[in-house]
Amino acid sequence: MMAPARLVVWMMAPVGWMMAVVRSTMAQVGRMMTPVGWMMAPVGWMMAPVVWMMAPVVWMMAPVVWMMAPVGWMMAVVRSTMAQVGSTMAQVGRMMTPVGWMMAPVGWMMAVV
Repeated sequence: MMAPARLVVWMMAPVGWMMAVVRSTMAQVGRMMTPVGWMMAPVGWMMAPVVWMMAPVVWMMAPVVWMMAPVGWMMAVVRSTMAQVGSTMAQVGRMMTPVGWMMAPVGWMMAVV
């Protein structure tokens, strides 16, 4: 009864080793990224006042965006309705095709007469 369990453990071992390699590689990358983080920090501090100045602009824009939303919804409804109409037209066209084929010989005979 223990044999299958032991087999599973042996099969799992390489997975564990690969996970360890991945983890140590990630740690290495993290260590290399640290100086980048330190260099980026002053940029972030310089950006902060810009972001604060932008905030009122964003707040003023918000009502405009909210007013635009219903327009977007109406456009979506119109577009889906148009798509429905188009697909119905295509369906009618497909149904008409055999009628066209049947009519063609009649047209040719009429042309001769």
